[in-house]
Amino acid sequence: MNSTKLARHTLRELIELGISDFVLSPGSRNAPLSIALHEAHERGLIDLHVRIDERSAAFFALGIAKATNKYVPVICTSGTALANYYPAVLEAHHSDIKLLILSADRPARLRNTGSNQTTIQKDLFFDFVRHSIDTATPLDFKKYFNGTGPLHINLQFDEPLLETDSHDWLAGIHVSEPVPNISPSEQLEIATDRNIVIVGHDRAGFSAQAIIDFAASLNAPLIAEDPLHSKSALHMHRYFSPHHMFEKNFKPS
Repeated sequence: MNSTKLARHTLRELIELGISDFVLSPGSRNAPLSIALHEAHERGLIDLHVRIDERSAAFFALGIAKATNKYVPVICTSGTALANYYPAVLEAHHSDIKLLILSADRPARLRNTGSNQTTIQKDLFFDFVRHSIDTATPLDFKKYFNGTGPLHINLQFDEPLLETDSHDWLAGIHVSEPVPNISPSEQLEIATDRNIVIVGHDRAGFSAQAIIDFAASLNAPLIAEDPLHSKSALHMHRYFSPHHMFEKNFKPS
């Protein structure tokens, strides 16, 4: 498959899986993806965010993924550009955030040939990503979107990177978001009357609404480290939790 078709197929499948935000750092090798992203953005199918600096682009995508709880692709060109994603990938790994790294690469036959601006991109992130796929052919992304945490897809683009093809590759798109795997619920009995619910960043795998409902059932204040998913929660606990008035008035039963 030529580079234009691979880029279009990749983007179309991601759109049909409900992916709407894309963060792009444009370059030479990822030109097929850049053009396809621009065309989809012009049609109103995606929100395209262009960030030249790869490190800031990765953290920008990380923030969107954290706020939306959806996979957010961050796209870079070949070479050392990919290594700039490492800090954000580590954050996504430890916080279990849905960051999707799409890196453009040369075809496998041109690796280790001493070309400028090249490095070993395959499996660059080791165990810090849930899946690492190196491919020159289209993928079925749906089977990789059944969990959480970062993913790395290394796409091999061969010359010519761009071609003249004006057919409407975006026609007939049907969005069908995958159903997330939901852990079985467990019964938790609370025998006290004065309670506080404190929630960390990852929410222990529970949905934000489940936690809000749980706190409401206890008539308990909800203190969240991450207010993005719990707008009704108190999110400044670091300021008042050590305070003596807090300790006095919110002493648990």
